[in-house]
Amino acid sequence: MFLKILSFGLLKKMTVKRWIFSLLVLFLANNVFADSPLTSTPFWQAYENDKEVMYAKENGLNDKVLKSLLSKKTTGDVKIAIINCFGWGSGYTEKFENYLIEKRKGLTKDVFRYLKMESEDMPAENDQTKLLTTDDLVCWSYLRAMDNYQTPQYSMRGAFLAYWRDTTNMAAGIVLCLIAGQQAMMFDWCKIYESAQMFIVNADYKVNILKEDAVNIILEYLNLYEQDCQ
Repeated sequence: MFLKILSFGLLKKMTVKRWIFSLLVLFLANNVFADSPLTSTPFWQAYENDKEVMYAKENGLNDKVLKSLLSKKTTGDVKIAIINCFGWGSGYTEKFENYLIEKRKGLTKDVFRYLKMESEDMPAENDQTKLLTTDDLVCWSYLRAMDNYQTPQYSMRGAFLAYWRDTTNMAAGIVLCLIAGQQAMMFDWCKIYESAQMFIVNADYKVNILKEDAVNIILEYLNLYEQDCQ
C-alpha cells in the first residue's frame, strides 16, 4: 500500500523514485473543494516578521517581489511563504512565467507546456527544465497550483522534478506534499494525511527549513484527514 514505507534507506534509489511517483499518477475528477490542502494552509502567517513576505502581501507580485523570487539571497522557505501570502486564485502564474523567460537565458514557453503535460511516465529533465533552478521549479509549481487549485495535476511534474533534485530541500518537499494532497482530494482523502506523514513528519530536511509555526499551520489542517484512514 502506497505511503507505507517511510525510510528511503530501505529501497534502492530508482525504486524510491518510482515509488514516490506512484502518488503523482494523474487521476482526473470533476469534484474539487475550496476547503483543501492548497487553500486552507495559510502558513505565511508564521512569516509576519519577514519584510519580504509582508511587502508581497501588501503589494502583490510586482517587479520587486519577482526579483526576490529569483534571488539567491532569498531562502526557499521565504519564497514559498511569499506565494502562499497571495492566496489562491491570484492569477500571477503567467506574469511569473514571462519573468522567468526574461531572466533565464534560452528559456522558452515550451518548458511550461512540458511541465503541465499529463503523463504516467516518470518525469524527466530536459534542456529547458535544466535552465530553471530548483527554486524556480518550486515557485512555479506552487504558484501555478495555487492559481489553479482545481487542476493540481498540471503542477505535479514540476514539483516532482524540484523535489527529486534535492530531497533534503524542505520547501520543495512541502510544495510537493501540498500539491499531492490536493490531488488526493479527488480520490482518497486518507492519502492527504499519509502524504503529510511522509513529506513532513517523517522527512529529514537539511535546507530551506520552514519555521516551526509554519509547519504547525500546515499540519493542523492536513492532520484532520487522519480520520479518513480508519
